Amino acid sequence: RAAVLLLAVSPWFLFLSMSYMTHNLTLACALAAAVLVARSRRTGGLGSAALAGVMVGLGTIVRPLDGLLAGVLVGLWGIGVGAARLRLPAIGAFVLGATLTGAAVLPYNAALSGSATRFPLNAYIDDTFGPGRNDFGFGPKQGFGWELDPFPGHSPVEGVINANLNIFSLNAELFGWGTGSLLLVALALLCGRPRRSDWLMVAVCVLVFTAYFFYYFSGGPDFGARYWYLMIVPLVVLSVRGWQVLGDKLAPGAADTTGGAARATVAVLALCAIAVVTYIPWRAIDKYHHFWGVRPDIPRLAAAYEFGRSLVLVRGSVSHPDFVAAAIYNPLDLNAPQPIYAWDRDASVRARLLAAYADRPVWLVDGPSVTGAGFRVVAGPLSPGEVWAGSSALGGGAP
Repeated sequence: RAAVLLLAVSPWFLFLSMSYMTHNLTLACALAAAVLVARSRRTGGLGSAALAGVMVGLGTIVRPLDGLLAGVLVGLWGIGVGAARLRLPAIGAFVLGATLTGAAVLPYNAALSGSATRFPLNAYIDDTFGPGRNDFGFGPKQGFGWELDPFPGHSPVEGVINANLNIFSLNAELFGWGTGSLLLVALALLCGRPRRSDWLMVAVCVLVFTAYFFYYFSGGPDFGARYWYLMIVPLVVLSVRGWQVLGDKLAPGAADTTGGAARATVAVLALCAIAVVTYIPWRAIDKYHHFWGVRPDIPRLAAAYEFGRSLVLVRGSVSHPDFVAAAIYNPLDLNAPQPIYAWDRDASVRARLLAAYADRPVWLVDGPSVTGAGFRVVAGPLSPGEVWAGSSALGGGAP
């Protein structure tokens, strides 16, 4: 219950959960596999073991490296590392479920990248930024040259820098405590008597740390140490152990630990409450207010001009603060009866858009990089023919 409480108020968990990234799905697959292995161990059922393997296989499709790490951890647990070994038929069912499901990545890769062994993400990055930019390991090619990347390529020195950035981020984002979010973990390992299960939690963290030491990017500052996300459950468990150690240290006497436990509980609950009323609102509302010039003007214009079922051509930069500020309001179904926002990149792109949405009225909107202020409606509603008739006066696309 204490672990669930800490997880429920963890800014790292909350804000990565609200993102559209795949880390939480991978974690859910790993946890489901662990629960199913535990059930198979308890009941001897082959179905639970096979389904655990399926969940591991799904994880490898969603995020290949994280899925592999989760598969290694759950598999080691299943063969007796840290707990009783599964029955041999159950181990076979687990391996079969993981293999058959994980093998689905081969036709998936082939359909999206043209090669069964080439992941779509790597294909996209190779084609967009250059070959080898997303490669695993050390070398001179890795990385996109972003300001967040300390040095060109990837090396052990950069691995240490990335680790430092991630540890700093964990200390802030895990719980949002002013004392440092890793305080209880430190208490558990340095001031208590770690149990075997505690060291197994540490081993999970070390495995994730080691794997991502060979990846060139830390994950950036926006969603915490997101590449280390499989650490969140071990870190929460170790924090609960530190909570218990704190209670022991605050106990008035060896014979009376109740008072110490109560003091520790009050302290931890106070830290959680402070984070809920200070850190989480700041993180949710203030930290990214008008970030990089992105403003919420588009929904106001959509309501004022009643865009409705239309095509809205946004002129300006594809990046911040123009098209991205409009693109986030696109529906998942791009044929939905709602405004569809598209970047008015150039005349050829405009022609394809007008052909694809020939039955919709068209609005032309200039972005902040064009107006020097906020978004501004230039014209509309227009028919596709009217757009072309006035294209020379309205401009042929993005500047």
